[in-house]
Amino acid sequence: MFQWTEEQEMVRVAVRQFIDKEIRPRVDEFEHGDTPPYEVLRKLFRDFGMDSAARERFAKQIAFDKEVAAAVAAGETPPEKAKRDGDGGASSLTLIPIIEPEVTISIADKAEAEKLLLKALKRHLDTLPDGTEVMLKLTLPEEANLYKPLVDHPAVMRVVALSGGYSRNEANRRLAQNTGIVASFSRALTEGLSADQSNTEFNKAIGATIDSIHAASVAG
Repeated sequence: MFQWTEEQEMVRVAVRQFIDKEIRPRVDEFEHGDTPPYEVLRKLFRDFGMDSAARERFAKQIAFDKEVAAAVAAGETPPEKAKRDGDGGASSLTLIPIIEPEVTISIADKAEAEKLLLKALKRHLDTLPDGTEVMLKLTLPEEANLYKPLVDHPAVMRVVALSGGYSRNEANRRLAQNTGIVASFSRALTEGLSADQSNTEFNKAIGATIDSIHAASVAG
């Protein structure tokens, strides 16, 4: 069973407190009004130190790139890039880019579009500097395990699947055929849920949904 570390619990509590103070009282403004969320996002980055961490990381990257360029110009062996500080836990907060090139499920040439997407993603991933990681959020493909090369790519932290408009049963069926990809469903997650349900009915429905999606995520 997964267990939160003490440090992760502290971050979890702090994030909830930030949401309760800065977002929850203004959620209608953000979702339905004319208030852009940018300032509250900047405050989030400042409060959790992500802005200064990002600046420091970019400064190190620029300095390293200059060292490499100088070594190449001098005909010397370029320095190896040091491993990133931290163990990926709460003490090393890092923003991970999420790339979401969704393929519409209703197009006639979906399978061909997915092969073109795979080739383009792999080409760009291969150019990323060592130590760089991204997440990919992709539509479930027509061909099982088409995106396995992306799952195994050293620059890919995780590949997650959109339900993309498929029913939950169909999305789960496709997900179970793709090794190493886990669900990031939204429409399929809320399928069958209603504001008219009692708490008991809602909890039963969402529990069964989560169980089915989890089973499909680990089936591959």
